[in-house]
Amino acid sequence: MRVTNQMMYADVLANLQAHGKKLARLQVEAGDGKKLHMPSDNFVAMGDALTLRGAIQSNQTYLNNISTAREFLSASATAMDGLSTIIQSGLAIAVRAASDTFGPTERDTYAKQVDNLIAEAVNVLNATHREQYVFGGFKTSTAAFTAVEVQKSITAAKYNGDSGLRKIEIEPGQTLTMNVLLNQEVPELKIAPARMLSTLVNLREALRKGLAPDVGFQIGELQGDLDAMIRLTGEAGGRLMRLTATQDRLEKVQIGLSNTLQTAEDRPMAQAVLALKEEETVYQAALATAGALNRNTLFDYLR
Repeated sequence: MRVTNQMMYADVLANLQAHGKKLARLQVEAGDGKKLHMPSDNFVAMGDALTLRGAIQSNQTYLNNISTAREFLSASATAMDGLSTIIQSGLAIAVRAASDTFGPTERDTYAKQVDNLIAEAVNVLNATHREQYVFGGFKTSTAAFTAVEVQKSITAAKYNGDSGLRKIEIEPGQTLTMNVLLNQEVPELKIAPARMLSTLVNLREALRKGLAPDVGFQIGELQGDLDAMIRLTGEAGGRLMRLTATQDRLEKVQIGLSNTLQTAEDRPMAQAVLALKEEETVYQAALATAGALNRNTLFDYLR
């Protein structure tokens, strides 16, 4: 087959275009350090990269959920620690008042101390985290408990929440309850931790009336309230430990996925620059070849 000048020009032009496209791609790679920009770069590698990105995004969602649950549970546990301290203070007052022979002045002093504990307990029962009430179940936008007052003394606390358990997914197929309900009984003790408020009210009234036997009775009641609060705090602590362990594991998975994605997508800078220089040399050579393809003058054709 006769090879014409037109055929040679077409081959040279196609070669120049191919090297020009490759040079442009290598320039982009050297600029951003990425070797994958569109599916045509490498269909298989691009598919793997998209799969990895999806896995990283899903994993990050679980990590975000864990962070949310940890913060909320930590706030709940801190509040329950505060309530336990209040119960212990009330218990100490009850023990002193039950064992001492006290007159009206001492009774009034003890009663005022318990009254302050009651007011403090209502505040802690309405603890919030990021403007959400932690002990109200699903009803996080309204105060969990409202104090009921008679003659400027708190006599009870009305629960405004519900029995909702806020479950959140922390890994595929695994959920965890991120809230605590104080108005529900601890099964083993059959005592709702929120009962502590009525126990403190009963203690205050017994002190005001000077009824030593009633004061002594509240010691056992407060001890039961404390046991229930400690039991519930321990359960919250167990959930926090589970969250921490899951978070540590998922963070390691996230690092592995990110490293794999980086290997799939990124091109080392030194490698990118070297490939670019080599392609520039090839492209310059192709240009030189195209320029030397036909240097005939008019005199060459007249001979």
